[in-house]
Amino acid sequence: MTSAPPDGRWALIFSTQAELPDASRPRTSSPVQRLIDATYAAFFKVAPALAGAQQDGRSGASNEQALSLDTGVVENRVRIPLPFLPSILEIRVDGRVAEAGAAETEPLLDVTFTECSFALQRSGARSSGGALRIPLPSPVGTLRTTHCDDEVRVSRGGRGGVFVLKRLRAAAT
Repeated sequence: MTSAPPDGRWALIFSTQAELPDASRPRTSSPVQRLIDATYAAFFKVAPALAGAQQDGRSGASNEQALSLDTGVVENRVRIPLPFLPSILEIRVDGRVAEAGAAETEPLLDVTFTECSFALQRSGARSSGGALRIPLPSPVGTLRTTHCDDEVRVSRGGRGGVFVLKRLRAAAT
């Protein structure tokens, strides 16, 4: 049941990889898309923070998402403290998002990622230096929102990920 749109800024508080991908996701014969799907599944198992997974918060990693259906933009940001350096690795994956329809009360979004960037930020610094930007071969995914209200969103990705997010409020000025 959704009572609010999925637009806004969100912090990931829990995620996991389900065994089976979303059955409503169209299958592709594209070798590039199959490689992207396999890479995503491997990251979820071996380096879960790189796939957006978070289960206990003990690693110090943070995952945020900004989503706007009005502008058609989705921005994912993962920040991972590096234990061997006084630095934080920031990974951004940006793309386009559009409504693809709804199944009963669960809105379905099409997501196409277009760019990824990596940057090292010294701990305590306000900004990172230059980021390494990598164009992506437009991997396509889906996001089905099972529940969304003013505080919490539960979504399922087309590759089998289940995500629980908490809405971030704008800082008071």
